[in-house]
Amino acid sequence: MPLTKLLQITSYCADWFLKPARLRRQTDFPRVLNLLVTEACNCRCIMCNVGSQDSQRQYTPAELSNILADKLFSKLLHVGISGGEPTLRPDLSELVTSIIYSVPALRTLSLTTNGTRPDMLRQLLPAIVQTCSEKGVTFTLNISLDGQANVHDEIRQRDGSYNDAIESLQIAVSLHIPTQLQCTVSSANVYGVEGIRHLAVKFGVEVVFRLATTISRLNNHEKIRDISLTDHEKSFFADFISSPATLKKTKQPNRRLLYLDLARRLTQGGTRRAPCYFQHEGVMLTSSGDLYTCSICDSPMGNVFKQSPYELYFSPRTSEQRDKMINETCPNCLHDQSGAWSPIMLAKGMLANHPAERLLKRCRIAASFFTNGPIMLSSSRRFSRNKPTLPITEHSSNLVKTALLIGCYGGEHVGDAAILGGVLMRLHEDFEIEKALVASFRSDRTRRWSESLRDCIPTEVIEYTDESIEKVLPTCTYLVFAGGPLMDLPGVLIRHLSTAIKAANLNTPILIEGCGIGPFRLKLSMAIVRRLLEMASSIRLRTQASIDIASAWGLAARLDRDPAFDYLDMRAKQIGHKPPLPTMLQHICKTPRKLVGINLRPLWQRYAKGHLRPQQMRTIEENFLAELGQAMKHFHDTIRFVFFPMNPDQYGFSDLSVAYALKDKLSLEIDYHIWEYEPNVDEVITFLQRMDGCITMRFHASIFALAQKIPTIGIDYGIAQQSKVGDLFSEAGLGDNVSSVEKINHQWLIEKFNSIIES
Repeated sequence: MPLTKLLQITSYCADWFLKPARLRRQTDFPRVLNLLVTEACNCRCIMCNVGSQDSQRQYTPAELSNILADKLFSKLLHVGISGGEPTLRPDLSELVTSIIYSVPALRTLSLTTNGTRPDMLRQLLPAIVQTCSEKGVTFTLNISLDGQANVHDEIRQRDGSYNDAIESLQIAVSLHIPTQLQCTVSSANVYGVEGIRHLAVKFGVEVVFRLATTISRLNNHEKIRDISLTDHEKSFFADFISSPATLKKTKQPNRRLLYLDLARRLTQGGTRRAPCYFQHEGVMLTSSGDLYTCSICDSPMGNVFKQSPYELYFSPRTSEQRDKMINETCPNCLHDQSGAWSPIMLAKGMLANHPAERLLKRCRIAASFFTNGPIMLSSSRRFSRNKPTLPITEHSSNLVKTALLIGCYGGEHVGDAAILGGVLMRLHEDFEIEKALVASFRSDRTRRWSESLRDCIPTEVIEYTDESIEKVLPTCTYLVFAGGPLMDLPGVLIRHLSTAIKAANLNTPILIEGCGIGPFRLKLSMAIVRRLLEMASSIRLRTQASIDIASAWGLAARLDRDPAFDYLDMRAKQIGHKPPLPTMLQHICKTPRKLVGINLRPLWQRYAKGHLRPQQMRTIEENFLAELGQAMKHFHDTIRFVFFPMNPDQYGFSDLSVAYALKDKLSLEIDYHIWEYEPNVDEVITFLQRMDGCITMRFHASIFALAQKIPTIGIDYGIAQQSKVGDLFSEAGLGDNVSSVEKINHQWLIEKFNSIIES
């Protein structure tokens, strides 16, 4: 470990145990100052009312120097300049000089801007950087960016804001200034957060995501109420900020901990555990001289032009106000202001998504799998049926017939929602099931999909834990493995086999409904899946390849189409032909050009034959996107291409990551749009009914498109082996319309696009 890093850790631990604001939670001199240099703003953002505030007195650079000379600010380590829009002050450079030369202990300075005045930043930034450098102060630029292109402009209510912000970002990067994108998340842009993260990676800068929240001094309560996240949006955002991709991009361990705490609160409820400097070590000063304990505080301590900042900060009245805030406001605060975590928690934040942590997790799963797997296989041998599939006899009970569904729930997407809908229909029709319980590893995600289903039996989502299974299983008529593949997922397979043994001990029949089998690399995984099939009273599989595997094991199984087809057919009839489009799609689909939907997925090592290095996977993906982009260019004036995500969820490899990667490869002349959303089944059907053709890479994107009888080009994502997509097209007699992702070429794509235009 470098000496400087060791010294930083030692200093942090010493501060934690010695400073009164930490362990003893006593008010100390502020180390952080949030400095609002103006109330004026040139935007009228949908989450903020600062631009509508009456103009108030603004301190001059000389007055600011006098204010900061007060002993209250003698131990300041960081000053964050914000507003309003700071660049509207023509004397901003002088204000920075006042700060730098008035605060002796200052280490870092940041400037937060909406980036709408790139020319002003081009003039200001070199001087600010020079001043900071002379005094040994680290300068950081924060640029607000809430979405790509028109999304950002609509949120900021100012045309051209996005282009200006990107230009400001380019200026900062060219000057080698440490830069951070700051995205305020609301219902207006929650599904576009991956686009912001993609831009941050593209420009090599950091990014921070924060929730739009109420701030009393801005009088924005009504605005926030109108754009606050729904429960499903909270679930989506929680998944995003706690995902490995976001944690990897987040360098500061305290920020990672803040994200994990916020994700927990959004999905499970509870109070805030994240610390905040503004409880005991922070203060905010407005441009008119009002001093606040924090940015969301209802009322100021007082005004620094009328009373000493030190006296205001340490007054008995402020102490009472601070205590009230800590007891009543802080527990429910969603603001991203953070503070000093305990050294132990900070160590956890440093390890969050660290390669060592990921390796340790895999080792724990592997240890459980290879230790418990053989034992459970041995104990379950007596439950093996080894007989042909038989119809289930009438279950004698006066209770409501209930099925407990297990599978890969918690990592599903809209395609899996359609599978679930189809499975529920089959269970009701074939086994007279009247109610379903779905056990999920992430119940908030599964609940998002189960609640979107229509005309299905009542469904309740529960956590997939040993405790919950033991509680509900005795009340269930059947245990059902439903939807999704039975494949090399060690942690999941161990849980499934454990649940199956519990069901067998209760004499509860086990059904395999609408599943696929494989692929496998581990013999133990194959043995567990075989045992699950042997324990089942009924097996219904969705592909001939899966049937062949079962037959090789000496097991009879019925072949039926993917359950998603059943549900899609039912919903298509229910919603009719070309129902009204969601508002967000109306402008995208309004064009005289042909419409071609695109769905792509990231490549995954599990679907490659043999072991490929990450760089090899990236090369295959890059080549594929280049070929696709070249084919799309050929139709730049005749086709509008619309990317539709089947899975924007981070857990299951977000499709949107490929959507933005494709966008980077396309010239501006190509008519390409990204549907930044998490659509449900009905919305995807409605979208596809407007398409003249599709190119699909996800298995269920292909099913959705084929179910709507749309000319569809399939991309098989298997590498050196055929995947489910290739199987689907082959079994449907459409083998000529599918190509491997590693063999695709633009000439073949051009030919297929031409057939769509001519159809």
